[in-house]
Order: sequence, then C-alpha cells, then structure tokens
Amino acid sequence: MEPEVIVKLAFLINATGDVGYAVPEIHILGNKAGLLQLANALRSMAESVPRPDLANCDPDDHRHFGTQAEWDKPFNNQLSDELEFRLGILTEENRDLVLQKYRITPASRATGSLVARYRSQADAAEKSEARVTSAIQESLGH
Repeated sequence: MEPEVIVKLAFLINATGDVGYAVPEIHILGNKAGLLQLANALRSMAESVPRPDLANCDPDDHRHFGTQAEWDKPFNNQLSDELEFRLGILTEENRDLVLQKYRITPASRATGSLVARYRSQADAAEKSEARVTSAIQESLGH
C-alpha cells in the first residue's frame, strides 16, 4: 500500500466546565507507511543543526510541509484539507531568536473558543492577503 496521510482541520467541544466551547483540532490519519515517512522526516530534522551562517537560514531552519503540494508525500492531497505545517528546530542557542521571530510569549498563547480566535486570525489574514496582493500587483505593473 502507498504511504498515505490525511489531515483534516476540525473541532471538538470542550464540555468540562460550566460552558461548552469549540476547540480547534487537527486530525492526522495515516497508514503505517505514511506515518513512518512522516516520522523519518521528523527524525531527519531532529538530527540536524540549524546553520545560521547559510545565506537564507532562519534561526529555526524551518521546513514547510503542505498537504496540497504534489511533492509533499505522503499527504493525500485529494482528501486532506489545505494546510501548511511549518516545523522548526529549537536549540539552546536559537530559542530566544525563534520565539521572538514568531512572537511567541505566554500572552500569545491561544486558548478558549475557536470562534473568537478564528475571527481574530481571519482579520489578520485578510490584511496580510491584501498587502501581498497589492505587492504582487505592483511588481507586475498593474
């Protein structure tokens, strides 16, 4: 059987308190070959060391894994939701730079209902899309 991993963005209802609320959930479903392929990719990253001396190296030397790209197997791009995974490497030396780069602080930790969280993310995404679209149009002379 071909390696296969299916990724779906979903939610569950946290009903452990007085009020139930939706929490984002990611389903990662895979056959043995697909999960082993992912495990090997993660192992390869875990065994590497970020090289900031390289021209385009971010402090976390991250890799992108997209569920829709033909070359990012074992993701089944016919059944998976369109999602991107950005996986980076943390070391004692780069940790502070990486957290700063992604603006990760105790205050930035997302909790609570996905409704408010996604509304906020959607607003930010809409602004980013507009900036990128504008820059693309400008570079094309439109």
